[in-house]
Amino acid sequence: MSLALSVLDLSPVGAEVTPSQAVRDSSTTRTRLAAPVRVAIANTRTGKSLPIPTVEQALTHEFTPQEQAIVDDFMLGAVIGGPETVKAKAEAVAADIGAYEIMLSSLVPGHETRKQALARIADVFGQPRS
Repeated sequence: MSLALSVLDLSPVGAEVTPSQAVRDSSTTRTRLAAPVRVAIANTRTGKSLPIPTVEQALTHEFTPQEQAIVDDFMLGAVIGGPETVKAKAEAVAADIGAYEIMLSSLVPGHETRKQALARIADVFGQPRS
């Protein structure tokens, strides 16, 4: 069985990432960095074909009740955190359902940032970079 997860690596770009990495006001930082994902999910699931917004654009978005319900549902199954957190949560979910393969997607805005986030996660899983 395969497991597909949406992940968001909220590590600072280019930073050495450890489980104990100190991020000033990490809860606020994670909420801020996850804002584009929330808008992108609402847009996609309501039929709007739009690019992933920047953090600044996403923070000004006002969700309709329908969009908020969609986002809340999505976020229940999202794996959000740095590479070590993503690895631990993904492996736990895979073990719970008996998956032998994990497929990850990242909704980080910006192609290069997305590639860097997935590369950090690949590193922590011990996978070669392509």
